[in-house]
Amino acid sequence: MTTLILLPCHSVFVAAATSDPCQIQLEPQSDGPGCNQCDWILAPFQYEANDHLSFVEHIHKAFELLNADSDARLVISGGFTKDGVSISESDSYLQVGRLRGLITEQNKDRIYLDEYARDSYENLLLSIALFRKHTGKFPQRTQIVGFEFKRYRFLELHAKVLKLEHVEYFGIGPNYPDAATLQIPEHEWQTRRKCYFDDLHFSEKKFATDLFEQDWFGCIGSKLYQKKVSRDPLKRGNGKKFYSQDTEPILNAFLSFEQLTFPEAKALYDSLGPFPW
Repeated sequence: MTTLILLPCHSVFVAAATSDPCQIQLEPQSDGPGCNQCDWILAPFQYEANDHLSFVEHIHKAFELLNADSDARLVISGGFTKDGVSISESDSYLQVGRLRGLITEQNKDRIYLDEYARDSYENLLLSIALFRKHTGKFPQRTQIVGFEFKRYRFLELHAKVLKLEHVEYFGIGPNYPDAATLQIPEHEWQTRRKCYFDDLHFSEKKFATDLFEQDWFGCIGSKLYQKKVSRDPLKRGNGKKFYSQDTEPILNAFLSFEQLTFPEAKALYDSLGPFPW
């Protein structure tokens, strides 16, 4: 099989210029580059469970999968989503991998950066397009590394809409700090932990899965489209000019869906012939 490994990004690491690469490959749980909250641009909800530590674990897992399969290609996916920041999410994740000693002579040419994606649907769609652009093939198997609470979103929504087969999801984190770390009694920790995960799953449903169930592609006029615009300060769009290929009309159609209303996009989607992947 020809394998696509997708590493969706969730933030921007901004300390690469001031950090030195490790001389050895670090372990996923080892301290070092990427493990300082201050080195990431984090949203308020990403602090409580130390999401940045999960980012580091995601990076390690993606490279572990890459190293285990010589036919695999790793796509790190995330655009220029932060206003005033000159590095993309994907390039910043790559720098964490570099600083932690994960990039080698054996894998460096099998790593691609998607610097356009603005949400999870685009993470998957554009990674397929980039895989095709670099290899001339479509992946026969897809492995996705991300947060466990996003498993349903990727497998039951995005992958099914794209009619992907042989998709595997590796869910890691977030890992809520233990009571000793927070220096609170066990009963208080249990209450806080439950509240955290209840809020997390509520937000995932309200602001992601419910919306993607109503609009598979994040079409113009939708809340999902508005979110994409807010995550695109450079107004680069979804990279349609970069990813479109003359020989792939179905791929090109997917890249154009966001400029249609969902009923228009759905009608076109239903008229498409067999997918080339």
